[in-house]
Amino acid sequence: MNPNSFGKLMAVLFAVITISIKAQTEGNMNTIKFNEEQLKVIHTIENMVEAFHNKDIQGIMNCYEINSTILFEPGKPVSDLNEIKKQFEDAFII
Repeated sequence: MNPNSFGKLMAVLFAVITISIKAQTEGNMNTIKFNEEQLKVIHTIENMVEAFHNKDIQGIMNCYEINSTILFEPGKPVSDLNEIKKQFEDAFII
């Protein structure tokens, strides 16, 4: 995948997730009750979105556990943290 295309795809994905979370949390605070685990997930996504927008590689990597697996491309899982970091770094190369 072209790094520039990947960066655009990730930006769109994070924007959609952020908008969805904000709509659920701000628009329905009286009806939606998140448990502690759900709040941790939301907080992690918000941190990662912010780090991604700031091109903060270390901030992005802090959102992943050591045994994380990511699909940057369909059918091609990546589990090596160094490769995950490289994929994100490549996304910021213009």
